[in-house]
Amino acid sequence: MPGQSKVTPRLGSRGDNSNLPNAALAYAARGWRVLPLWWTEKGRCACGDPKCESPGKHPIAKLVPHGVKDATSDPEIICKWWRECPKANIGIATGNGLVVLDVDNPEALKGRHLPPTPVVRTGRGHHYYFKAPPGVRAARLEGVGDLKADGGYVVAPPSVHASGTRYEWAIAPDDEELAELPAWVLEAAQKARRAPEAGERGRKIKAGTRNITLTSIAGSLRRRGLGFEEIRRALNAINELACDPPLEPREVERIARSISRYEAPAPEAPCVWSAPELLAADIPERRWVIPGLLPEGLALLAGRPKIGKSWLALGLAVAAASGSKALGEVEAPRNGVLYLALEDSQRRLRERLKALLGDQPPPQGLYLATSWEPLPEGLEALRDWLSEHPDVRLVIVDTLARIRRPGSKRGDSYLEDYEALAGLADLARERGICILVLHHLRKSESADPLALVLGSTALTGVADTVLVLRRARGEADAELLVVGRDIEDRELALRFQGGPWVLLGEAAEWRLSREKREILQAIRDLGGTATAKEIADLLEKSSAVIRKRLSRMARAGEVVRVREGVYALPPSAGEEQGNNLSHLSHLSHLSHLSHLSQAVTECDTPLSRLSRSLEAKKPRL
Repeated sequence: MPGQSKVTPRLGSRGDNSNLPNAALAYAARGWRVLPLWWTEKGRCACGDPKCESPGKHPIAKLVPHGVKDATSDPEIICKWWRECPKANIGIATGNGLVVLDVDNPEALKGRHLPPTPVVRTGRGHHYYFKAPPGVRAARLEGVGDLKADGGYVVAPPSVHASGTRYEWAIAPDDEELAELPAWVLEAAQKARRAPEAGERGRKIKAGTRNITLTSIAGSLRRRGLGFEEIRRALNAINELACDPPLEPREVERIARSISRYEAPAPEAPCVWSAPELLAADIPERRWVIPGLLPEGLALLAGRPKIGKSWLALGLAVAAASGSKALGEVEAPRNGVLYLALEDSQRRLRERLKALLGDQPPPQGLYLATSWEPLPEGLEALRDWLSEHPDVRLVIVDTLARIRRPGSKRGDSYLEDYEALAGLADLARERGICILVLHHLRKSESADPLALVLGSTALTGVADTVLVLRRARGEADAELLVVGRDIEDRELALRFQGGPWVLLGEAAEWRLSREKREILQAIRDLGGTATAKEIADLLEKSSAVIRKRLSRMARAGEVVRVREGVYALPPSAGEEQGNNLSHLSHLSHLSHLSHLSQAVTECDTPLSRLSRSLEAKKPRL
C-alpha cells in the first residue's frame, strides 16, 4: 500500500468496489472509526476456527486486541493494519453520533417510513446509516432488526460476506447525507431496552463478551478474598446460566486460575477519628508532580481527537522527568515518569520525543511503553512495575480506551466506567503518585465542561483532578480547564507550537487582552478612526458587544473617544507620534478639533490623517 495514506477515494456507488484499504481510508476521512475484521476463504473464516460463529465478521485480535475499542480514523494505523492483512474486511464502529439499523428482512419495513440516507446491501439484507443524538443505545427491535450504537460495529463495503457476495453501497455517503434517526426507531429502541425479551433474561452474555465478562467477575471475587475453587465454582454456575453459548469448562477454569494467582487484599479494619484527633493529626502536605496542575491522585485529561493531548502529556512527562519547566513556565520537581503511549508506534513516539527535547539530553527517569496488558490484569502488572521503580511518581496512560476492556452491551455503563478507573485511583493514593489518564470528549456541546467528557459521570466522579483541553481546529491557542478536589479551579490559556505547549496565562485575562488587541488592530486597519459598527462589521461580531468594550477601553485610556460614537488610537497604541502629541489622549469633544489639527499638521500618522479628515468635515458638524 505505498502512498495510500494520502488517497481519499470517493465513496460513490460506482468505481472500484474491491479496494479494501482505500475504502477504509475513505471512511476514516469522513471521521468514521474503522477496524480490521477477519475475511472468508472458500466460505470459511480465515481465523482458522472451523466452528467460528461469525465468519468474516469478527475483529482480528492480533491487530485490535480490544476489539471495537481499538477502532480508529488514524490513516497511519489503518495503513499498517491493511499492510499486514490486505484481505481484511472493514468494520465501521458505531456510536459518537453514528447509528446503523441492521434489517435482514425488507418485509419488516413495510408501513414504516425511512428517510433518504446511506444504505448498504449486505449478504442477507440492508444496513441503514443515520446520525443520532447522544445517549442512543444499541437495541434489538422486535420484528425489525438490530440498532447498532455505542460499543458496536457493522461490516462495511467492499468487504466480502461468507456467502461470497460483496457488501456494496445501494446509496453511498457521497451521494446522500446521513439522515436523522427516525422517531419511530428511537422509540422502539427505548421500548426494547425497558422490556427485554423473556428469552434474553436467562442468557445475556453473548459470544464475544463471555471471556471479558467472566474475567471481570473473577477479579471482583478475588478482591473479596475468594480462592481458586470458589471462583471456579461461581464462574461455572454463571457460565451455564448466563453465557450464550456457554464457554468450554477448561476455558472457565483457565480464567479462574489466572485471576486467583493474584494476591487477595487483606481486609482493612475501619479507621475512625474524633474531630479533635483529626485536627491534631500530623498529616503530610499535598504533594505536587506539576505544581498547580497535577497533584497526587488520579487525573483525567480529556479533549477532542487530534488537538494535541498526547503532545501535552508527553511534554509534561519530559518536564517532570528532567526537572525542567512544564509549559515553558512551571518549575517541576524531578521525578521518575512512566508513559504508556498505547496509541503510538515506537517510530512516532521517538520522533515526538526528539521534537520536544531538541538539543537537551533524554532524561534518565523517563520510561516509555507502547503496549500494556489491559485492566484488571494490567493494574497488577503496573503495581509490580512501580514496586521495582520507586522513583516514579507520574504515570501517564494514553488512552483510557486502550487499557480498559470493552464493556458489555447490556451492562451498567456507570458501574463499568467506575470500575475502569477505581483501581487506578486506589493505586495512585496508595503510592502517593499521580496517574494521568487521557480520554476523549463528546461531539456535543455543553455549558458544563465536565459534561463534555465521553462516558458516564462515573469517570469524572472517580478522578481527583479533571483537565479539559479545548482548541478550535486550525488555531494554535487553546484553553485548559483544571478542576479537582485538592486543587483550585483554574482556566489556563495555552498555545500549541507544533509539538511543545506553552502557558500564556489565565484564560480570562488572555481572552480579554486578545479582544482588545483585535479592536486596536481593527481601528488601525480602518485608517486610525472608526465607529463601533465599522469595527464590529470588520471583526464579524456584535455591535453591542464592541460598543460596550470600546466604552470601557475609553475609560481606561486604551482608546480615544474623538466624538460621540467615533474612536481613535491613543498615542501609545499607534505609531510614533512625537512629544508634541502626548497631551491628545484625553481629547474626546469636538471643541478640541482645532487643537488637534494644529498639533498634528506636520505629522503623517493615523492621528494626523484623522485630524485632516475631521477638519474637512467641520462645516457639516
